[in-house]
Amino acid sequence: MLALRYSAHMTFLAASMSLVSAICPGYNFAFWNIGSKWYYVTDVSCNRVLTAVCDNPCTCGVFSCSPDPAYVNGLTIDGLYYNCRDDPNKGVCDPPGDLVGQSPESCCRNDGRRNFAEGLITERHFEAISATNEILDRHIVEYDEAVVKGRNLGMLRARQLVEVEESVKREAEVAQLAE
Repeated sequence: MLALRYSAHMTFLAASMSLVSAICPGYNFAFWNIGSKWYYVTDVSCNRVLTAVCDNPCTCGVFSCSPDPAYVNGLTIDGLYYNCRDDPNKGVCDPPGDLVGQSPESCCRNDGRRNFAEGLITERHFEAISATNEILDRHIVEYDEAVVKGRNLGMLRARQLVEVEESVKREAEVAQLAE
């Protein structure tokens, strides 16, 4: 019976591989400059979590920017800071969605150290974010190795997404305990 469940689970996982759109391995979010004063933040599955319409992302209040030449190097979601940077493996979104075939401008990760230093999170929450960031660091290495070795990136990213989802749930549970 266990083999049947495992087999059915693997069949579902394999069938859903083509539906997995995973960008920015090793990050929590992606920043998009769509043009015409539209800016998006998505999770790493290309699901929009924030839309901003403003003349300049550096003055929107949600994004932070580097000195000239200015580019978005940070964002704030749910009151927490995330660092953003360009990444060679940022990828493109797969169907469905209106970002299909597009690549984000940068990839963003929770800045647990800053959030803790500014008193936005507890020490336990900082430790949970640090644990997630360690997983994300491992994901970057795994992704780079898989590219070099020609491995199936869809299966790798599907597993990584599950790991991150579980870790972020632990972060949320710790944050909720602090309230």
